[in-house]
Amino acid sequence: MTEFLQTEFPTCALRQPQSQVADEVSREPTDTWRLKVNEQLKDFVRRPLVRNDPGLVQFLERAHSGELSITFDAQVALSRPAVDLINANHPLVRAIAKYYDEKPTLVHPVTAVTVGSATVPTGEYLFLWASVEETGIRAGRTLWAVLVEAGGNGVPDAETSETLLHEMILRGERWDDFEAPPAEFTEQLLTKGIEAIVARHQAYRVSIRRRNNGLVEQRLASLDATYRTKKEERERRLFENRVRGNDRAVTLFEAQLRKLESDFDEATRRVEAQREVSVSWNIEGGGYVRVVPEIQ
Repeated sequence: MTEFLQTEFPTCALRQPQSQVADEVSREPTDTWRLKVNEQLKDFVRRPLVRNDPGLVQFLERAHSGELSITFDAQVALSRPAVDLINANHPLVRAIAKYYDEKPTLVHPVTAVTVGSATVPTGEYLFLWASVEETGIRAGRTLWAVLVEAGGNGVPDAETSETLLHEMILRGERWDDFEAPPAEFTEQLLTKGIEAIVARHQAYRVSIRRRNNGLVEQRLASLDATYRTKKEERERRLFENRVRGNDRAVTLFEAQLRKLESDFDEATRRVEAQREVSVSWNIEGGGYVRVVPEIQ
């Protein structure tokens, strides 16, 4: 992300408090950064995303002042709700990924990055990231990251892999002296990485079906409760006006009841249609990362 901003939006570079302790004026800890967000960057993020995307809406609201406080640490974001967590699902990261997807010539055929980190043991890893499309009541797109040890073929868990990917986005640098290994070696690691994605996909598909069914039942129960409350109120008022002989009001409430039932049936149909859930994935990119000791 840093390299992209420096190249495409040089006036929007990240900056971090100079002090190694919390800044006494802004009270920002050293694991937050300030990102200048001009109109050009806002337009860049808007273009590939749907207008009502929740992440996009929140990003634009928070960037209204022209500057954004961000972090790559989920714990910091949890304790400081006003700070944007930059991860694979953040609208800026998704917009950058879409940009490179449409202009693959801007990406080196084998991405090689070096990063200081204590998330995984030092060494060399193959990394992959895959886009995951999900249908159902919570349809959307997410990114998964996978790491494979170049030496021992070990595969860190999903959370660890995605944490390292965030660190690579934050402070990764070009691995200038990288030499591509033999194709057969890369193919072996790639197979291992794909196997990890397949296993995660299978487990996720089972859990997402259970979660989706639960959400559908909750939504149906909520619709039914709302429908019954509104129906009872309109039936009560219909009865009162019939007793009074108010024909105009009777006609009005009869029409409202018919529309209420029609709207309920349509809403129920739409929710029931979301019982069908699917999860598909596609590898979007990858490369090699050299992890070196983190500089304190």
